[in-house]
Amino acid sequence: MKITVRRLFQRLNSFLTENMMVVVDVGDALFGATDLFIRHRTEFLGPAYYASMGFAVPASIGAQMANPKLRPLVLVGDGAFQMTGMELSTSVRYGLNPIVIVLNNFGYGTERHMQDGAYNDVLLWHYSRLPEIFARDAGLW
Repeated sequence: MKITVRRLFQRLNSFLTENMMVVVDVGDALFGATDLFIRHRTEFLGPAYYASMGFAVPASIGAQMANPKLRPLVLVGDGAFQMTGMELSTSVRYGLNPIVIVLNNFGYGTERHMQDGAYNDVLLWHYSRLPEIFARDAGLW
């Protein structure tokens, strides 16, 4: 079932708790996150510059290790996720538990508005299967 980005962020507002932090990547994830209700000063991490694409997943590792009481909610586009998303294996290795939402628009969506071309496309991954892969490697299955 497809869900609009607007509806997703409305649902996330009802999901967020005071025991969570929001970690976002640049692009649509960052733009959409401006509609979230953040309850404390330290609960939101996000870059402000496009050169930091791929920030969110690795940042969630550092953020949760710095404050294990907060669970990261990671919002990342598929392009940025394909740059650094495999760092989820590090999260598994250290027993971290981020919730990762991949906004899949089949490429670098924000870049398409500036200059469109096939170079903005990324290969479609089966993102929902990644936890299965990491769990097997961690001996959890």
